[in-house]
Amino acid sequence: MACYLEKPACRIKKMLSIDQWHERYRQQAEWTYAARQRAYQLSGIGSAADILDVGSGTGALEEELNCLTEARVTCLDISRDNLFYHHGKSHGTLVNADGQHLPFRNNCFDVSLFQYVLLWLHDPLAALREMKRVTRPNGYVVALAEPDYAHRIDNPKEMEPYSRMQREALIKQGANPDIGSSLGDLFFTAGLQIIEVGLTGGAWHSGEPTEHTNLEWLVTQADLGSLVSTTELAHMRGVSDLSFLQGRRVAYLPVFYAVGRVTV
Repeated sequence: MACYLEKPACRIKKMLSIDQWHERYRQQAEWTYAARQRAYQLSGIGSAADILDVGSGTGALEEELNCLTEARVTCLDISRDNLFYHHGKSHGTLVNADGQHLPFRNNCFDVSLFQYVLLWLHDPLAALREMKRVTRPNGYVVALAEPDYAHRIDNPKEMEPYSRMQREALIKQGANPDIGSSLGDLFFTAGLQIIEVGLTGGAWHSGEPTEHTNLEWLVTQADLGSLVSTTELAHMRGVSDLSFLQGRRVAYLPVFYAVGRVTV
């Protein structure tokens, strides 16, 4: 446990309810849907018999996996709260464990996958090596989404300082918010044959704030609460909401995916 951060960090987690975090995980899954389908296709997930979801959280992906395959799905997370929330909704096996020390024998899964997990690990390479160990030869290790905040694009320019502060807040929590662009190097160093490393797209439309917008601001408030005042946060939201209404808001966070094969 000492070398694995619960996702999200404890102080931030307490500021939102478990229901709100579940909606947040579903929101993130919605953003990365297209790239995830590409990764599923490359990894042949439809023919898999056993799948491991590392850092499964509240189970945002399991329903999708159950629609794609008849495989047995094992969901692993370090947070008992997440697993308790997931219990009763899951058709798979739930395991409370550290992603850097997987409690499974060698070669027992066809696909090991994870989403928004490596950025929270002190030793992401150790986690990848563990996932490689428990994956069968010719099976796949799949990173579905890892961000790169260092290359985020924000318009109008007035939003840029707040974007930088959100990156700093993640670093303060112990995360590596820039890990996405390192996925290829990490997979290669872990001894995986790289099939593809790619990037999610983005699209923005004008309109009124939605429930998703409100949830995004709850997370932003949790992240930045110790760095900026309530007045500054309110100003930031005002600028963002107005620019969305005007159709000129761009908030592009590069999010990477990677698919690697376990060679014999």
